[in-house]
Amino acid sequence: MVPNVERGYSFKGVTAYLTHDKAETTNEAAAHPDTSERVSFARLLNFIGDEARDPQEAAKIMALTVRDADAIKREAGVAATGRKATAPPVYHFSLSWHPDERLSQAEMERAAEDFMRREGISVEAGYLAYLIGHNDTEHQHVHGVVCLVHPLTGKQANPYFDQQKAQAWARDYERQRGRTFCHDREARHAEIDRARANHATATRAAFNDKARGAAPASSPAADRFGRGRDR
Repeated sequence: MVPNVERGYSFKGVTAYLTHDKAETTNEAAAHPDTSERVSFARLLNFIGDEARDPQEAAKIMALTVRDADAIKREAGVAATGRKATAPPVYHFSLSWHPDERLSQAEMERAAEDFMRREGISVEAGYLAYLIGHNDTEHQHVHGVVCLVHPLTGKQANPYFDQQKAQAWARDYERQRGRTFCHDREARHAEIDRARANHATATRAAFNDKARGAAPASSPAADRFGRGRDR
């Protein structure tokens, strides 16, 4: 499992990229092809009724949510205190499986929703999002786009340490499936686990010594002139 996370400002741009085939040119300014053969599925999350019927319409709703964040806050009774959010409101992630793994759409969607949960921007919390599966590589992968501005409160989430959380989630995911593909990541996290265990052991030992009333090492007693006796 290889997770990737990035943030940006354009729902329109990332949606155009994800819903169409890749351009043959390396020019980023070039228009995307009209075809979408690589899109295997798309699913919208937390959109009400016909509010949005596809990722393109979902992107427009997300952009409007960001634009109207202050108005949403007022309607929700959220105090307009603190600084206005300036961090990118577009959260784009991808999850890529090993070529040997074959998953159903439902399994990929469950993994994506679990990933969002770990990052603190879950479907259950009400964030607007959509998922898109791609089939243009040997490895299956799914993309997710999340609007970090909550549609009911207008408050913007700011996932912290998201790259570290993504790698930790991927490690747990592979362990749950019973097969490790990224051995470098497993080795790094095993080293972290050992360091944490050693620190915890040392901390507990110090606490136990204090609880038992172990006296700290004493310094030589001073004479009446304030000088230590060991001279």
